[in-house]
Amino acid sequence: MRPSSTESVTLSIIIATKDRLDHLRNCVESILKQTVPPDEVIVVDGSTQSDLRIPIEQLFTGPSKGMLKYLKTEPWLTAQNNLGARESKGDLLTFLDDDTILDGHYVENVKQFFSDHHGQNVGALSCKILDPSAQSGTVKPSLSLGGIISKIFLLQSTGNGYFRPSGLPTLIDQNCTEVKKVEFVYGGNATYPRRVFEEFKFDEQLPTGFNLSDDDIAYRVSRTYQNYWTPKAFLYHKSHYVNNDRFSKSRSFIICHFYLRMKNYPRDLAHTAAFTWSVVGRICLEGLICLKARNFSGIRGTFSGLGAVWFHGAHRPQGKAETV
Repeated sequence: MRPSSTESVTLSIIIATKDRLDHLRNCVESILKQTVPPDEVIVVDGSTQSDLRIPIEQLFTGPSKGMLKYLKTEPWLTAQNNLGARESKGDLLTFLDDDTILDGHYVENVKQFFSDHHGQNVGALSCKILDPSAQSGTVKPSLSLGGIISKIFLLQSTGNGYFRPSGLPTLIDQNCTEVKKVEFVYGGNATYPRRVFEEFKFDEQLPTGFNLSDDDIAYRVSRTYQNYWTPKAFLYHKSHYVNNDRFSKSRSFIICHFYLRMKNYPRDLAHTAAFTWSVVGRICLEGLICLKARNFSGIRGTFSGLGAVWFHGAHRPQGKAETV
């Protein structure tokens, strides 16, 4: 039977966090202001500096008092997400970055999408992402040298939302006003039907536990189901990379890119050439970023990652074994 309203399907929000109370507080406050509230909010806390239980519990008062489920665990994003999913009860599982702020109708529109597409082969839904400064709901288009390099070298760039032969996705233009069929969905802004997520899960053996984890699960799901992107639900996100450590981020990207190449993609000539081309492009892009910032930590991280792959096999499974 087709659901008649957004009330007929339950939704759990899962937030993996680590040592970022201020961002998490803003995210939770936006959740508590939803026109249609989620059925539960699961905070999976991997903080090493302090326990966030008490300050987060203090936000859930009145009608929302029983909505929170707080879990304390070790910091490992993919494992945190899987733990939150196992402990959840919703028909829909929404994974959010802890530094996102939801539009007031986000949950309502996500539920409405799945109600409208009930019975269809939906694998996952990703929604529009805006910078906090884009209060008008639109993004001013711009063309940069970095963007040109990304397009030429088959790196992540604006496109149709499908994966390139390099293994990296294109992203839907945030000014798009239509619902789109895609392959890629954002890890920190994605909703999966429970049955789909339980079939795939996040890969806990992914090196570093976070980089390209959304690429991985989105690619695997898209081989069996149809993923979507919608502008009708949106959130604000200004990435806050922990410690702004460009060296670690660049190193992690290269290692995880090689890992997913080995795990997911065909070994034919076309895919091999596209992958190799994208690695060259990543070196060029990091070099450009370093020159502009006058800080060469990113390019050092890239070459460190290549060394770790070639000489130490760092791209081979080495994370936590997936818990089923």
